[in-house]
Amino acid sequence: MVTWRLRAQGLAGAVAAEGVLRDSAWREAIETIPRHEFVPRFYVQRPDGSWAETTAADDGWLAAAYRNEPLVTDPVTLSSSAKPGLLVRMLEALDVRAGHRVLASGCGYLAALLAHRLGPNQVFTHDLHAPFDRIIRTCSVPTVPWAWAEQLREGGLALVDLEPGDLVLLTRHADRLEGPFLRRGGPARNPDRLTVTPDGRHHMWN
Repeated sequence: MVTWRLRAQGLAGAVAAEGVLRDSAWREAIETIPRHEFVPRFYVQRPDGSWAETTAADDGWLAAAYRNEPLVTDPVTLSSSAKPGLLVRMLEALDVRAGHRVLASGCGYLAALLAHRLGPNQVFTHDLHAPFDRIIRTCSVPTVPWAWAEQLREGGLALVDLEPGDLVLLTRHADRLEGPFLRRGGPARNPDRLTVTPDGRHHMWN
């Protein structure tokens, strides 16, 4: 029988094969955190548009939980457990350090990976404990609210999935959030930088 730990090691190998997972600490986290506990059920869409549920009682559930793929956890809202390779890419870009306080939202598995590295008292899933050194949000948003800047220490970083699927890494300055869009492969984005000001304006530039 293939245990979940062996499957987690296989997942780490699959992520590393994509050219990410350069940090051994994140590899250890992938191999240690049981992803299947965060996806007790998931859904796959059939050709007719209906959804098939897979649970721990079904053959193939454990293997699917450790594939380097996103898993839909709610077919109504289309909530999902993000692709592990994408999560690692985001985590490596976030440049977390010992002692950092991190706000992580959108994926329980992501928060668990962070807690494994930083300690459970350094990772939060709601903003009641601001300010933070890092913010990471996996749910795609149309704009970056200035309220997120107010939750960051000056010099802190926020990594946001900005619709329509652009990752942007923003540094908190006294009067703005500013930083580059991160490539997901393919041609470079143009414009390739974003500034967000307290009045909510978004300015894209090179």
